[in-house]
Amino acid sequence: MWALVFPAFICGLWGMCVTKGSVVYRAKENETVTVEWSLQQETDLPLMNMMCEFHSDPVKIVYEAIGGSFGSPDEQFVGRVHFDRDAPREAKIRLKMSRLKMEDSGNYCCYLKANYDNVAWKWGLQIKEYFDLNVTAGGNDDLSNNTTSYPTTPDAEHPSTGPDQNIRWGIRLSVGAVLLAVVVFLFSRARARRKLKIYICPNII
Repeated sequence: MWALVFPAFICGLWGMCVTKGSVVYRAKENETVTVEWSLQQETDLPLMNMMCEFHSDPVKIVYEAIGGSFGSPDEQFVGRVHFDRDAPREAKIRLKMSRLKMEDSGNYCCYLKANYDNVAWKWGLQIKEYFDLNVTAGGNDDLSNNTTSYPTTPDAEHPSTGPDQNIRWGIRLSVGAVLLAVVVFLFSRARARRKLKIYICPNII
């Protein structure tokens, strides 16, 4: 029974932690896509450090804003990734990727730290954001007429597997595992007491 309870509890916690899937952006070659996500609080550009990676082999730096230095260090993205420097004041992050190529398809991750507290010695805002980019052939060859594609997310396509649903199922599974553990514990304790009484009070007939 305990072998069943423990995995159920761990799975419940996993369901509570894994609550967010990567946003999927779809576009065609030579188009432009705007990657955007929300921050927990407003911040100023000088108070933040950000680095976005393309998880290729090897990993490539798509864009970085560190210590007042901005840009795309890797040749694949030089001049094609632009950061909206006013967006952090609106509690937003916006990255515009232009002249998309099929080799841009893959997994991306952005790390952001902002609002460092010199008294507490820690960052007031820390975010890790994942997104996927799927670039297909057949885009507009006229770069002056680039379009911005709209993102589609797994949650939008499958509402039943959204983050809130995962949290609810994680809580239910964890609570169920705890209740099952309590029942098993009480049953085992009652059974042990019953055996103890039998040993102490032998049959006098």
